[in-house]
Amino acid sequence: MYPALNLPRAELSIRLSDQKPVVFDVCRRKYVRLTPEEWVRQNMLHYLIDNLNYPKGMVATECSLTFNGMSRRADIVAFGAPSRPLLIVECKAPGVAVGGRTVEQALRYNVQLGPACVAVTNGLTHFCLLASGTGLTKLDHIPDWAELNALGRRASMACDE
Repeated sequence: MYPALNLPRAELSIRLSDQKPVVFDVCRRKYVRLTPEEWVRQNMLHYLIDNLNYPKGMVATECSLTFNGMSRRADIVAFGAPSRPLLIVECKAPGVAVGGRTVEQALRYNVQLGPACVAVTNGLTHFCLLASGTGLTKLDHIPDWAELNALGRRASMACDE
């Protein structure tokens, strides 16, 4: 029903509710409607937690924020201590190209929340940028938890200078 993604296979809890598929979100602790974008979000969430060692308690999905007076939601936000966003991931459906407009959307979140890294994925293509006091650098991977924390410390020091 949903396409294979360029991510390790995740063990998702999927069931029917009112004859529509729903998936359990371990961060929101509830079943949510399984759309193509949610398929990508849940697989990326499990990739971060299960493969890149992100602590489940430090990750939020559908995180509310305000940008230019308008309410928005970041798909996935990984927080460091003390509640500082370290990574924002914008998820798109597999059929949506990862490029200019989707990256611009994620960068708007970067302006608002100031994480060390911003990533965009459609589950097939992943794009990750490191933000620092000197600008943005494209990474060839999404950092694991230890690397993300080190990058976050460096980005914070660069901003303080």
